[in-house]
Amino acid sequence: MPTISEALLAAGQLYEAGQFAQSERVCREILTSDPRYWQATRMLALVAIKTGRHAEARQHLQQVLALEPRDADTHFQLGNLETIAENWTAAANCYQLALTARPDWPLAETRLGIARQSLGQLNAASQHYERALQLDPNQAQARYNWGVLRRQQGRPAEAAEQFRRLLGLVGNHAAALVNLGAIYQESGELSAALDCFERALAVEPAAADAHYNRALILLARGDLAAGWQEYQWRMRLSWFPIQRRSEPVWNGSPIPQQTLLVHAEQGLGDTLHFIRYTPLARERCGRLIVQVQDPLVPLLKQSGFEVMGQNADLPRCDYQIPLVSLPGALGTTLANVPASIPYLSSSHERLAAWQAELGGMQGLKVGIVWQGSPAQAGDPKRSIPLAQFEPLARIAGVTLVSLQKHAGVEQLSSVSFPVHQFQVSWDEQSGAFVDTAAIMQNLDLVITADTAAAHLAGALGVQVWTALPVLPDWRWMLDRDDTPWYPTMTLFRQQRAGDWPTVFARTAQRLDEVARAHRDHAR
Repeated sequence: MPTISEALLAAGQLYEAGQFAQSERVCREILTSDPRYWQATRMLALVAIKTGRHAEARQHLQQVLALEPRDADTHFQLGNLETIAENWTAAANCYQLALTARPDWPLAETRLGIARQSLGQLNAASQHYERALQLDPNQAQARYNWGVLRRQQGRPAEAAEQFRRLLGLVGNHAAALVNLGAIYQESGELSAALDCFERALAVEPAAADAHYNRALILLARGDLAAGWQEYQWRMRLSWFPIQRRSEPVWNGSPIPQQTLLVHAEQGLGDTLHFIRYTPLARERCGRLIVQVQDPLVPLLKQSGFEVMGQNADLPRCDYQIPLVSLPGALGTTLANVPASIPYLSSSHERLAAWQAELGGMQGLKVGIVWQGSPAQAGDPKRSIPLAQFEPLARIAGVTLVSLQKHAGVEQLSSVSFPVHQFQVSWDEQSGAFVDTAAIMQNLDLVITADTAAAHLAGALGVQVWTALPVLPDWRWMLDRDDTPWYPTMTLFRQQRAGDWPTVFARTAQRLDEVARAHRDHAR
């Protein structure tokens, strides 16, 4: 007849072998013999966790703590349950109690760091990861999460060091490779980034974030065919702003008797950019329904597109496709980018009204936009302080006209150079884009940050200069001052991160030449 200690040892061996039902049976036999043998109750909790019975596991763990309130393993397992439920404050409390009972426990320090990080307590989390690695330099989870935390804190070099050390420790680690690749990508080291993503995919072929980041590099390099294919993986990213619909995704094949829904994704600029594809899609289906952001509906209807707003009741559709999937479905390469412009226009009425409004304005009329939406993750890098436009205002014969809406307008009161402002409502529900388009079509030039205004101007076929950060969005590609998307657009790129003065010195020099030619022509 085995002793209770021998029976508990056997239960543990059965648990480790994955024989959970047998392990549970032995533990219950032990507790029938001695209900206060709390180690068997804790083993029941472990079995319940493994088999997904979390409420039962919690009861067992609380029973253990009633008998042995300082048991570190029990507090740790309760912390794991709270982590599964994303009850981060409770989880942190449990891990802290575990460490009080067992101070030198690297895994508990790591888990406490994860809980603190999830609560936004980044400095505290960093201390726990550092302590875990002091106790055990091979603590891979601490190394990985510390790297992620350093990225959150805007310290990419330190993050990269943690990921490299982790890779040296465990070999290829898909998540670490994706993070390291993203750091290379953000610093412009695209070949190194691509290598990381491909190594990650060798380890985890379905790693959606590796495919997605790889797509951005391929598209930026102009390898559109491969890039569009990889870009489809964005639909598997939980955080990506895209509708998840039940209809099958259209692959571009003719469906002459069926209804196709094309729905907008991402930002207003993306819709203005890729709405050009909907006439091509219309040629291949029986009926086309285009669903876009509400502020764009008046402009797109005016421009001849059949569109519905985000909250409209949609009819039954046979197929659907996100708007930015159309280039891939329709086989776009650099050789066949649909760039026939203009494909947007304002109304005749608004064009005439703004022609009258702007008619008396002397010299070269230059519309400017400097600020994007602060809600956009990359906005701090793409938006430009209005003060940087000052060299343009000094050019003889140039009148700067504000096209800025909402965020950024407040900067007008802080600059000393003149910028003409219109007394117009920018209520987007009432067709602000229609008015913006009409103003742009009555200007000589638009100079803008990488915002929806750049796409609107390009789609209207007006002359537009777009100022880009050193690492711009993929669609502007690399090392070129033109773009196949918009024949009337010129790109002015930063050469160093944050160096807008040099960009605007070059822009001013070019604008001065245009203004001189404009003056000569007017004589």
